[in-house]
Amino acid sequence: MMFVVPVALTLTLAADAPAADAAPPADASAAATVAAPAKPAPFPLHASASLTQSVGSGTFVTSPWNPTVASSLTLAPSARLAESWNLGVRQSFGLEWTQSDGTTYMNQIELSDLTVSTSYSGVKLEDLGVGFSFGGGLDLPVSMYSRQIGRLAALKASGGATWNHEHTGASLGLNLGAGYGLLVPAFGQRLANADARPYEDRLGNSITPVACNLRDPSEVQSYGCLDGGIPSVANWSATLSGGWSTMEGELSFGAELSYGQGISAFVGPDDEYTAENATPGLGVRQRLSTNLGVSWTPVSWFVLSGGLQSSEPFLTADGKGVRVPYSEWIVPGGNPSQSSDGSLNGTDWNYGQLYNNFSGLYLDTTFTL
Repeated sequence: MMFVVPVALTLTLAADAPAADAAPPADASAAATVAAPAKPAPFPLHASASLTQSVGSGTFVTSPWNPTVASSLTLAPSARLAESWNLGVRQSFGLEWTQSDGTTYMNQIELSDLTVSTSYSGVKLEDLGVGFSFGGGLDLPVSMYSRQIGRLAALKASGGATWNHEHTGASLGLNLGAGYGLLVPAFGQRLANADARPYEDRLGNSITPVACNLRDPSEVQSYGCLDGGIPSVANWSATLSGGWSTMEGELSFGAELSYGQGISAFVGPDDEYTAENATPGLGVRQRLSTNLGVSWTPVSWFVLSGGLQSSEPFLTADGKGVRVPYSEWIVPGGNPSQSSDGSLNGTDWNYGQLYNNFSGLYLDTTFTL
């Protein structure tokens, strides 16, 4: 597409030039100055589609997790409301090609919650290369997990700062986020009464499973369709990121470390029946997530990226050590055995600090309109 900018030239011949002491014409300033045409505003509507292929670490090494090969498609239309102010919608569709631990039948399409979000990034300190962004969002309960726990909606808020060094291509970022889920446990029971799809076992026999294994409502406040975990009603996270880009921004390398806490919706009792290893009161889960990635942007509308992601509980089973990301690749299986003194050392590569780690390789292609 070619843009043509009109240019006005004023040519004065010497023979026609006015005398030095003559008064200029009344419209001299208008003749000498031509107003530039207004720059058209960018098109306010955009959309992106990302196709991601991922392979879990259990596919390659002995792990508490099954071999996992999955694909996901993410659609994210957005609209520019004003300068540096955007509104977006995001929906993901997932499919696990291997045997899934979280679906009711083989190759079931897994939907994420529908996210509606808004963000503002107009606060900048350009001399320092620092920018600030703020956002908020609402998750609507489309996913199976949200329907299982009776979630009506989830509110989210975030704020962050980024620093970019133009000459070296280096960047740093810090982002803080918080969320609150509106839970009605009784709504989750609707899934317990749903019909489950039959399947065939290895002998060809047709088996009709239950939608979930019900638990005593007084025990977990009617969260009857869970795999042993109680949902979080509130959460917060802090994410630190760093990166470097080269080839005029076409090739980028990045690393990300995120720590988060989720406050359980179930309040643990403190009475004569409380076990010694139980935690009375609000249960707090801690989680650590990391990402090492590289991306290539040959044109403005296409990005190819890949890397290694990890997610695991922050502490070891006894709460005395810190788990090491990606460590199940080094010590296959993450055997949760104890050391000679009966403790689990979170920095000892020979023992069970690795248990329950989950990491995987991913390859992502993103197209933007």
